[in-house]
Amino acid sequence: LDVLFRTPLRSAPDPPCGMKILFSAVFKPGTEAPGKDGPVMLSQAAELSSLGFFQRSTAKEVFVMFSRQFAKASTEPGQRSSVRKDGYMSHVYHSPMGVVAVCFADDEYPQRVAFGYLSKVCEDFVLAVPQSRGDCGTPRTLAHAHAASAPCL
Repeated sequence: LDVLFRTPLRSAPDPPCGMKILFSAVFKPGTEAPGKDGPVMLSQAAELSSLGFFQRSTAKEVFVMFSRQFAKASTEPGQRSSVRKDGYMSHVYHSPMGVVAVCFADDEYPQRVAFGYLSKVCEDFVLAVPQSRGDCGTPRTLAHAHAASAPCL
């Protein structure tokens, strides 16, 4: 037991660049999620290890709620917008391919890179989930796109 108390707790190392995308989601515009105020969420990915253990679930709920509201407000294909909320930047991209992608990043994350990431996520999602399948995406689909598209999560 004595050894356990002498060993310092270590958290996961931060990426070398220090900038992070914490949450991203893909929505189907023009739909209404049952029991929710906003469009249907097709897929999501979160990397919340930089937050405290007890903050993670609350932060994820907040990110989901605001991302749904931002996706609902996005009306025209090709539209891009950014909103600062609670020390984070939210970037929204309404893809001409028929989906809306939203991400939350820290303030240091460059806007141009965030929109490039969202564009890539939309492209990867549409390729991975054929239109014939409708609104069925898997969390693995976006998680894979999330990991492959963003250099620093």
